[in-house]
Amino acid sequence: MRVCDITLTEKTKVFIITETEDESILNWLIVPTDLETIPNEDNLYLVKGIDTDNKEGNNCYLSISIPERIVGSIISIDTSNSISVLDFSEQDRQIIPVIVSECYGNYELYYAKPNSSIGIEVLKHGLDKANDKSAALEDLGYILRDENRIKESIEAFEQAILYGVSSEYIYWELAELYKLLNQPNEIEFYINKFRDNGGENT
Repeated sequence: MRVCDITLTEKTKVFIITETEDESILNWLIVPTDLETIPNEDNLYLVKGIDTDNKEGNNCYLSISIPERIVGSIISIDTSNSISVLDFSEQDRQIIPVIVSECYGNYELYYAKPNSSIGIEVLKHGLDKANDKSAALEDLGYILRDENRIKESIEAFEQAILYGVSSEYIYWELAELYKLLNQPNEIEFYINKFRDNGGENT
């Protein structure tokens, strides 16, 4: 099928984009999947999104390049099944995927301000569906950190460690978070973990 064949009743959350030669994204070829997460597999995907400023009556998809986790376009479908293509970088609308990513990347993909609770709930709900939960937990940890929900952020980052972290800087983040709670033993523990895993001395 083509992108322009998507309708309001479409239930598929992830399409794989298989053909992009046409100048119009509406004519690109896509294959539906039964995926419930964005996989950590190199590809171009069309992923169901949610407009956090207009949750009711909204239907849209985001074109996302993996592993870069870069969003290119928004495919927006109105109530008459008319489809429009928008450049993601030029939009003020806060649109995020409705499912978690198993590929690491910029956590702001899920950070919709000022409606941060929506992205937080997407990430929490999606953890049960992810085979590798670490990327989603790191996304969650960063958003909770930025929302000053320190204890919850620590919990998310510490859970991420159980599955393997993206870099040694997760240990640094935890040390910084524990500084806010004035817990010197935990600060020292995570600074040492940071250094033991290749982090430079500070």
